[in-house]
Amino acid sequence: MARSTNFRRNHSNKKYEMVPPDGGWGFVITIAVALTCIVGIVPASVFGAVFGPFLASLGDETSATTLITGVFNTTLFLSGLPANHLLQKYTYRMVGLFGAVILFVGTFLTIYANSVAYMVCTYCIQGIGFGLMFPSVMSAFNEYFRSKQTVMMSLVQVMIGSAGIIWPTITSKLLQEYGFRGTAMVFSAFALNGILAMLTLQPAKWHYKRKEISEEERLMFVQNPETPGDNQEFALERKTSEEQRKESSDIDKIDSTYGKEEVKIRKSIVQALDLDLFKDPVYVNLSIGTAMALTSDVLFLYIIPALLESYGFEKSNLTFVLTIFFTADLIGKVLLGIAGAVFQIPSRYIVLVGSMFVITLRIAYTLHSSFWWITILSAMLALLRCTIQTTFPLVFSERYGNRFPTAFSLFMVVCGVVSLLAGLLSGVVKKLTGSDTMVVHLLTFMYACCTIPWGIELCIERLSKKGV
Repeated sequence: MARSTNFRRNHSNKKYEMVPPDGGWGFVITIAVALTCIVGIVPASVFGAVFGPFLASLGDETSATTLITGVFNTTLFLSGLPANHLLQKYTYRMVGLFGAVILFVGTFLTIYANSVAYMVCTYCIQGIGFGLMFPSVMSAFNEYFRSKQTVMMSLVQVMIGSAGIIWPTITSKLLQEYGFRGTAMVFSAFALNGILAMLTLQPAKWHYKRKEISEEERLMFVQNPETPGDNQEFALERKTSEEQRKESSDIDKIDSTYGKEEVKIRKSIVQALDLDLFKDPVYVNLSIGTAMALTSDVLFLYIIPALLESYGFEKSNLTFVLTIFFTADLIGKVLLGIAGAVFQIPSRYIVLVGSMFVITLRIAYTLHSSFWWITILSAMLALLRCTIQTTFPLVFSERYGNRFPTAFSLFMVVCGVVSLLAGLLSGVVKKLTGSDTMVVHLLTFMYACCTIPWGIELCIERLSKKGV
């Protein structure tokens, strides 16, 4: 579902393009994005409160929780591959509805949980469902907005953050009234809202607006179709004859080495999953760097309680720090939305600059363990979370707007692999060193794996433009 742009002429020979509404029904799509994330992610934040006592009665709460949530995250990300294929054949609304039904089935079956293995299966189903919903709703969001993406995505994050703040209180009251199975039943009913969200994903073409374009803008695109920004909307995704000749040459080389049948199978797989994006070094650098930063951010949030406990923080102090952290996180997302409404800054630069500050603050975070030092740095790190949490889908939208479903779905797969490896490596580091601080350094290094390659690429790109 690449963005399509239609050109029209009136009798005065003026040229027009059909552009996203940047509002209108797009506001409904924004709410749908937030609702999708709330349905799929927020309930997972209270998993331990709901199922912890039940899992403890089965033997081992900690290992079971780690296993089940790990399966959910892995299936969520790896669902990017089937999502990529389905989004090439069907509309994002159809794929999203399919995922929403699967998510509901998974949450409903959890009501009858009787073993860890059973819950692993139900959360695997939920991961697949949400893994189909998320790229679908983000594909719709990408088609509805051009200039207001940062503002609207900040609004999405504020809604998700607000839901995350009140969800533990709601869960506590449900547990008191209905027990864990009754609470699971309410959660499954709430998951039906995912179907409602997917039903709102109308084709963006229904709401496109007509915008007059100048001859200079048209010629600029003809001369440089890869120019980012508004001109990217003109892209028709056609291969040049030079690219076609190169591809034919590559196939001939493969054909001389492998049998024709193997070549056909390989070509069919690449075409079905649209894996040729991995031939683009810019995309590889973009997806790996974003996955590194996003995974580091999520894992750091998980490790904060254990880290502060190792510093000797009492439970009351730990609660205070976390409250400040989540409040600052919400404020940061609001501020980014306001900044996005005033300034047009590429999302990739926001991620890059934010990552540099995060690296500096993370290093400082491990230098002292005094209460106010940790509290202030926690607030500063939380303010910077918006630079990756809000913008990570937008870096793909800005660079690969016309292939966003494919670019984002394949990124999910990359993120799944990075997340799995980072989790395993963090466990190894903790086991070998016995230090949460060393795990923090590992997560900081992951941010560096984003900033350094990105910085090198942007320098090379700038030098090539100057003809150096």
